Amino acid sequence: MLAKESNIRLKLYGYVGPRQQSFSLLYESIDIRRLCLSNNARHINRDKERFEGVHKHRFDESVAQSREAYRPNGIQQPVSIDDAFFAFLQECKIILQGAYQQHLQLG
Repeated sequence: MLAKESNIRLKLYGYVGPRQQSFSLLYESIDIRRLCLSNNARHINRDKERFEGVHKHRFDESVAQSREAYRPNGIQQPVSIDDAFFAFLQECKIILQGAYQQHLQLG
C-alpha cells in the first residue's frame, strides 16, 4: 500500500485467531493505527482511561508507539470481520482497489 501524498509504503496487516482479532496499519514495523476486535481485548491509557472489547490505537510520536486507545465510531461488537475491515479502511482513509473476498464471522 502506498501513502498517496508522500509515496511512503505502508503495510496493512490483519490477524484472525481463535480468541483475538485485529487489523494494523504499519509504517516500516511501527503500528500507526491498530484496531482490536476481541471481547477480551483490554487497554489502559496513560491517563488511566480503560477500554474493554473493541478499541483502536493511534500512534503517539512523543513515545514512538501506538499507545493511546479510543473507541472508533461505527465499529461495535459483535461485528463481522468483513464489516470491521471496511470500517477500519474508512476510518484510516484507505481506498480499496481491486477484488475483495468475503471472509468469516467473529466469535
